[in-house]
Amino acid sequence: MVYTKYNPNELIPKLKARLNLTEYNLNLIGIRGNMGKRYRCTDTMIVIVNIMNKLHYYEYSASTKAYLDGILKADNFGYQLMLLPGYYPNLWKLDKRTNMKLYQNIEITIGLGKLDMKTTNVDKYEVGYYGIVKGADLSYCGHRHKAKQVGELLCQFMARVDDLYQIIALANLQAKEIGKRQFSYLLIEDRDGDIIIPDSVWTTKKQ
Repeated sequence: MVYTKYNPNELIPKLKARLNLTEYNLNLIGIRGNMGKRYRCTDTMIVIVNIMNKLHYYEYSASTKAYLDGILKADNFGYQLMLLPGYYPNLWKLDKRTNMKLYQNIEITIGLGKLDMKTTNVDKYEVGYYGIVKGADLSYCGHRHKAKQVGELLCQFMARVDDLYQIIALANLQAKEIGKRQFSYLLIEDRDGDIIIPDSVWTTKKQ
């Protein structure tokens, strides 16, 4: 039996309204937890996919707030920011050249906060637009310490590179079987065991 932090039999029904359970369609879900130890991936990345009429559930350690977790520093930007909870249709796209990267596909809405804020309470963030933010990919943090661009602060980081490769392999399966190379993302919150699923749908913002 594989141990998971969340019970799929309880979680999947809660997410049903946001899931696409047609065959081979990847459902990528980030669960942002309470603040934990600094320099740790304290959040969770989940993949739910229907393969030959059987639901498969995968769970990985991740960070959905690399700046606040202390994984990346970004003092040179003068402020901190993070991806807001909600649903992001077609946020990522599988790189067609290498088939080895999920890169940001659309412009996104971000939350802005003061540099000295030490909370993940989204209500304390001023919501604003930052043009077309580049680089908010699904990534592996590795040994990076300093963010070189705004987008890196918004990346959803996997704790283990092997986990990222497994998600990439599933993304390639979707592309091969149904010809779809875009992937939506649902970011929700875990507040002391209560799963909070926001209604927000973040769509592309025209300039």
